[in-house]
Amino acid sequence: MSDNHEVAEMLTGLASRVNNLATDTTGSDSRTLTTQQIQLTNLSNQAIALDLDNDAIEYDNAVSALTDATSTADDATHDVNEIASVISDVGKVIGVVTKLLTLAA
Repeated sequence: MSDNHEVAEMLTGLASRVNNLATDTTGSDSRTLTTQQIQLTNLSNQAIALDLDNDAIEYDNAVSALTDATSTADDATHDVNEIASVISDVGKVIGVVTKLLTLAA
């Protein structure tokens, strides 16, 4: 079963939020967020090209992590103290999506 668009769209949305946060912060947090934004964009491009199995547990894990990170990023737009949580959640997303894409390759 193929449904790579959901993950790709969620990755792109999160990348956009992370980019906005990167421009609103300074120093190492800004640099980390910029690096993560690039990684998310690259993962989104890979997800578009692959045939992802939306029945796989890794797919569910990726969607769950993306949902959590997107919520945290949305919260951080109102509370700069959430930046560390965003960086942590995005790191988790990068890990679980990388695993999903590796299995699909």
